[in-house]
Amino acid sequence: MTETGHAVAQLRALAGELEAHVRRNQSTDQLAYAQLLVDGERHPWTLAAQRTWEKGGGAWRDHHRAISYHARAYDLEQQGKAAEAHKHWLGALRCWARLADSDDFWERMRAHLAEAMGAEPPGELVESVRARLPRDLLEPNLTRAVELRASQPEQARMHMTAVRESGLSPEAVAKVRREFAEEITKEAVRDAQAGRYDAGVSAIEASLTADPTNPRLVEVLLYVVRQTVPAVSAEKGWAHLSGFLDRIERLVQPYIEETGSGTQSAAAPEIVRELARFEFFRGVQRRALMMDTQENPATAVGHAGAAVTHLKRALAHDPDLTDDGAFHEAQLLLTQQSIYAAYFTQLTHRGDTAVRAFLSPALRALGTRPNPEEGQPELAPLVIAHMSAPHRSEVRRGQAVAAHLLNHPDTPQQKRGMLSETRSLLSLREGTLR
Repeated sequence: MTETGHAVAQLRALAGELEAHVRRNQSTDQLAYAQLLVDGERHPWTLAAQRTWEKGGGAWRDHHRAISYHARAYDLEQQGKAAEAHKHWLGALRCWARLADSDDFWERMRAHLAEAMGAEPPGELVESVRARLPRDLLEPNLTRAVELRASQPEQARMHMTAVRESGLSPEAVAKVRREFAEEITKEAVRDAQAGRYDAGVSAIEASLTADPTNPRLVEVLLYVVRQTVPAVSAEKGWAHLSGFLDRIERLVQPYIEETGSGTQSAAAPEIVRELARFEFFRGVQRRALMMDTQENPATAVGHAGAAVTHLKRALAHDPDLTDDGAFHEAQLLLTQQSIYAAYFTQLTHRGDTAVRAFLSPALRALGTRPNPEEGQPELAPLVIAHMSAPHRSEVRRGQAVAAHLLNHPDTPQQKRGMLSETRSLLSLREGTLR
């Protein structure tokens, strides 16, 4: 038995003396203690005693309720009544949380031990128990969650919910959640490094069902993604990753909803960076689907807009993403993709306002001297030329871009004819604005 186990056992051994003390001073407690007797045998809990302590009691009331709820939770768990047991696990932990934070309770406990033992408690007994009690109290729920996560993930989820909502110290809760993730994340990393990507994700998925916002699980899941995507996209193409990335997005969404996104995110910095990389991959994947469906603008426009959204999220999560070698083109891709989105939005007759939602930020980022070999910058002046009511500033920006591309030596010959026609059309449009 651990030092804490001995300490807890010692405290429990004094429960009888504490009972006698309370009986002498509190009528409510006296009644509840009497209600613990069934056929002459004392039980750790009875429904009658529990109800009595829920209505009132003396200074030790939360202590009695905590023990009663815990005992009842164990009984219900053994009977297979997980949902009902959950309420009592949570009730017990919340009572203990109030006690753990109560200096008065621990002073009473120290005084009672001194009275019962005829001397001050040895060493730092009470302080040691108090410091380690939150973690020890969460041990049964952690153990059950680990046992159940593969076979009965919803029951495992109840135990991890009790951990998260216990009210016990954030440090103790975080430690238990990390322990819950420890073995599974090691397994997932081994699978990913061996190229068993689906196995790595599946290992984490069951645990995320039990603890959907577990930071360590999310971090390692995104690491597995970062190992998977480059290898699979190179071998099978981006379209092959659609189902995989959809699955990951569903798994990380609860964490994003809990912590927020962008620069205001409460997520740990290392997870924010991984989320940025994941959103970048999503953007590139939707861009690939857009390219595959460009002959069908009604389909392509959805992929085009989604790619913009994901790339924006990537840069919102981590504005320094472009400093990361593998992701240095994030801002450039966002600009290019915004032009594509404006182009397909126009082809599907959604109006100038919808077109500008993509085009305006793209024009600001594009400037007037784009590289003709980076994407299709010639689409920007083409879109402006075909707007129903372009602004004068837009027309002039389109003219400047078209002129620059026509004069650039690296502009492919097959694009020059279209650029000349676009510049002429823009000149006509400018004339109508005078």
